[in-house]
Amino acid sequence: MKKQNLLWIAAFSALILSPVAHAGQADKKVIVKEEVPEKGAPLPLHEIEGNGGVLTTLSAYIVNPPRNGEPVGRPAIGTGLVSLGNGRVLVPVTATWSPWERIELGYGFDWYSIGSLSGAIHDKAGVSLGTTSVGLHNFNARFQFIKENDWGQKWLPAITGGVHYKVNSGINSINNELHGALTGLGLGNDQGVDFTLYASKLLTFLPRPVLINAGGRATRGAELGLLGFSNNYSFLFEGNVAIFLTDWLILAGEYRQQPHNYTPIPGVVNKSGDWATVVSAASLTSEKLSAWKDSIIGSAASTEPFRREMFISPTEDGYVYCWLPFWFARRKNTAFPLTSLRDQPIRIHITLRPFLDCVRMWDTPRATRESTPLNQIYQYRNYTFDWPVYETFANNIAAPTFIDAKMMFGVSYLDDTLRTAYQAPHEVLIEQVTTMNFAEPLKYSISVPSTSSILVGLPLSALNNPLRRLFFFLRRKAVFRYNEWTNFGSRLEDEVDPIYSPQKPILRHAKLLVGTVILADQPERWWRYTGSVELPGSANLFSSYVYSIAFDGDTDTFSPQGGTLNASRTDIRLDLEVEPPKSAVGITTEWEVVVFGVGYNWLRFQNGIANLMFTD
Repeated sequence: MKKQNLLWIAAFSALILSPVAHAGQADKKVIVKEEVPEKGAPLPLHEIEGNGGVLTTLSAYIVNPPRNGEPVGRPAIGTGLVSLGNGRVLVPVTATWSPWERIELGYGFDWYSIGSLSGAIHDKAGVSLGTTSVGLHNFNARFQFIKENDWGQKWLPAITGGVHYKVNSGINSINNELHGALTGLGLGNDQGVDFTLYASKLLTFLPRPVLINAGGRATRGAELGLLGFSNNYSFLFEGNVAIFLTDWLILAGEYRQQPHNYTPIPGVVNKSGDWATVVSAASLTSEKLSAWKDSIIGSAASTEPFRREMFISPTEDGYVYCWLPFWFARRKNTAFPLTSLRDQPIRIHITLRPFLDCVRMWDTPRATRESTPLNQIYQYRNYTFDWPVYETFANNIAAPTFIDAKMMFGVSYLDDTLRTAYQAPHEVLIEQVTTMNFAEPLKYSISVPSTSSILVGLPLSALNNPLRRLFFFLRRKAVFRYNEWTNFGSRLEDEVDPIYSPQKPILRHAKLLVGTVILADQPERWWRYTGSVELPGSANLFSSYVYSIAFDGDTDTFSPQGGTLNASRTDIRLDLEVEPPKSAVGITTEWEVVVFGVGYNWLRFQNGIANLMFTD
């Protein structure tokens, strides 16, 4: 860019940071492109009795458990039609719901048409059946005792146990029409309870993922219970192997052992044979959608699927868009007169947090402020699959290097007359921000108002010149555990529960003294609301426990409409009544206070040089 063409820097500037990589499982960096949480297919699929599984056998995985921060899982429903030959048809209707990540509740109704069996009974016994179908109700409850890879053990399978109450709604009618013949065979009951125990393990070291499900069943039901229930339990093996041919196409083989605890009638009711099936299934989702996050560059619809979780590697490339609120970029009708500097350079100094403050493990807090996942081996879940697939990565030894920073500016052009005027000596009113960090506020303790609070008086001696607004927040030092630097509440991220332990402020009451005059003496909520209500983003300021007070009476224009507080002529003190935070043993409860003073100064341009007119 040629400086002689950039006469004014208008009211917008942004910094685009282009990092090489961000280590960590899913670091909380802000990116412009944001995913809409996607509802994946309910995996595992439903088997015919209303449990998570394949077709006739189960899986230890829970169907549709809560994900993406959901309090409960989504319900899933299914149906189908199975032709068994000789006019016999099975129609299952199933539904499951997982109210918790380890619990699955299910129901399955199996309508079974006996087909040619009625003719065989008529040929053997001379009895014509009026009932030609039965309905089997399955009420299921399953609990996942162990999650796959629990406690960091990669070899550990998921283990789930289940209880299944079954009721056959038509078998008693058939038994009565046969004058109790089924009772004589040992199948005189119309209900029973099955017990299952399954283990599931996904093998990811093969060319394609392979899921192995193996389990046992204790049952009194013949043919699922479609033929009734005996008085004695049989203990049977069942299982399946599923190969993921693609990310959405599955080929599975099943085996289910059948009980023989009843007396057969040759040609009518034979001994049950074990079941073996081959199944193919497609797992498709209907919501491969995403959107751009509203930001400083506006909003637009994305044309391709995007999920942050789809980055399976612990590093990811991307851009960080950061608005820099310089005094000339905050409001319209304010700009930096670049032409007044003639050929002098302009430098913008940007200080970035160290790498260890910008990256962390998602579900594991940092032990110390110096902890990073660098040079460590971790296991990460691959979210390109809707079922659990885990990958192992060795993180880089050194922090990723920084590529560059790009600045975007809006400019206005002036004609020759105005250009000449701005090259002459003149002054421009600007805003200055003074930052004060009170890392050890307890050194300024004044008194103990109650058994649960402490009063500190912070001298704001660094403030100078006309002051138009104060901002301040209190922050726990333990936020480094999750790098939650914008958490200004009393509780840390892993201590907050929206119902039982909601976030709350550290501050109780604040008082601002100007000399010996009490300018404001109000409770915490007043400081959160009054000074910020008309500012852009005021709702976020209020919910984030950011406090402020305005002295100019005008919260949006760039001029002292209602006056200022001359910090050069008086002492200012901020008294804070604080309820010290509490945490588990081993977590620091120390806190700090950061105060920002927004004031006015004059910037003088002369001979192409800019200097502040008033300094300490």
